[in-house]
Amino acid sequence: MKITAHDGANGDNFGYKVSLSGQYAIIGARYDDNNGSNSGSVYIYKLIGANWEFIQKLTASDTEAGDYFGYAVSISDYHAVVGAINDDAPDANSGSVYVYDISQSPKISAIDDDHVTTSSVISSAPIPFTLVYSNTGNITVTATSSNITLINNSNIVISGSANNTLNTSCTANIPQNLTLYVTSNEGQFGRTQITTLVTDSFGYTHTQSFFYEIMPSEQKVIASDGDADDRFGVDISLSDNFAIIGAYYDDERGSNSGAAYIYTKDQSGWSESAKLSASDAEASDYFGYAVSISGDYALIGAYGEDQKGSGSGAAYIFNRQGTQWVQTNKLMAPDGASS
Repeated sequence: MKITAHDGANGDNFGYKVSLSGQYAIIGARYDDNNGSNSGSVYIYKLIGANWEFIQKLTASDTEAGDYFGYAVSISDYHAVVGAINDDAPDANSGSVYVYDISQSPKISAIDDDHVTTSSVISSAPIPFTLVYSNTGNITVTATSSNITLINNSNIVISGSANNTLNTSCTANIPQNLTLYVTSNEGQFGRTQITTLVTDSFGYTHTQSFFYEIMPSEQKVIASDGDADDRFGVDISLSDNFAIIGAYYDDERGSNSGAAYIYTKDQSGWSESAKLSASDAEASDYFGYAVSISGDYALIGAYGEDQKGSGSGAAYIFNRQGTQWVQTNKLMAPDGASS
């Protein structure tokens, strides 16, 4: 299966960075012009059945021209993280990172709980509801919606049917469990009304409306000591409630020596918990250009490190010990040489 942006344009660089976790994929387009030239964007896809369906396009709430939002991406079952290396907060090209909570479900609220009950679900997933009707006999249930962008011209499907209309039978006052499958072409924020129209064999009708709404959260994080041209957000990796973010032009240990930051999630959100640098850091090591985290271990690349020759490169392993991240290994290619 080949995936292309539905609104792709020349020079967007869709696919510059990608990340995959479970049934979610995120794809960066760092040169998208949605909020100004090269402001950038990302696209989220979800595996539904055998197909990867487009879920939503994200741009930062404060994106500006030249930010390169989408330069780095990472996704898990719960969060999507996006780097914007040229963002100017706090200084020119210091860089920033945006965290989105994709575990937040559309909130389903029924107007008439005597007839329809619903539960929170993820966008494009099944919406269960229970129908209780006062008569016995054959009924037709038809579901329609407002403000939903369609996929394949069918945005609502009722369980037991191939479309948004179901012919079935019911017994008076006996609950019947049905399921709506609502698929939006683009994750839409705000409220969408869904209406079910029930018609029985005697010609009586009952109309029921309820809503689903997607309330996404966005948190912007910047390095506590960020300076101009640090390029915080050049690379990102997620693991459970930890994220690692590279800033390969950080100058704390020498010009462009580089650094990486650990962020930890708690009930109040994401906060910086550690800044990492190599024990033998030098100027132009570019430590933090590539980062990865898994469980209690973080791996950080420094492609400019020159122990085995100019630009031969190295990678460093850090281990989380309590609340501290401790460098435990320096890795170099056994046949490393000058670039």
